[in-house]
Amino acid sequence: MPMSDDATSAGPKVRIFLVDYCAIVRRGLRLLLSLEPDMEVCGEAESVGGAAPGIAEARPEVAILGVSSGQGSGLELIRQLRDCRPRLKILVFSMRPESLYGQQARLAGADRYLEREDGPQELVGAIRLILRGESLGTPTRGCQKGGRHPRRVIQRPPEIIDSKTHHR
Repeated sequence: MPMSDDATSAGPKVRIFLVDYCAIVRRGLRLLLSLEPDMEVCGEAESVGGAAPGIAEARPEVAILGVSSGQGSGLELIRQLRDCRPRLKILVFSMRPESLYGQQARLAGADRYLEREDGPQELVGAIRLILRGESLGTPTRGCQKGGRHPRRVIQRPPEIIDSKTHHR
């Protein structure tokens, strides 16, 4: 039974590539996504080093990866993927708290950050959101000419600006 009510079996399936150092996590994600009639896992890698060539070959619409995806930085992989595959949707699925890594992942070019403690419906829902161009909790990113995602300028909350600019 699909995890989401808005799944449809008409049309081509969304191709998803998994990057995680843990084989159990990759297998669990593959099983979860196989329950969705409009999604399929088209490939996987256990490390950052194997991800870029695997993604180039599999040509997925979505990549799901962690902040640290074994033998390398997931953040660096996000930057690399943004440069070579600007239309690829990137979902960070991490055991690390969003409060520590979410902003860094978004600045690197991730479309969404989800913690592993979130439920299966949230994961499937997040995939559907980013495919529609929505990124919950983050500003919508537009593309510049050439399809590249611009780096966003982060504005500090007023209380931080005040404490930094007004000396006591």
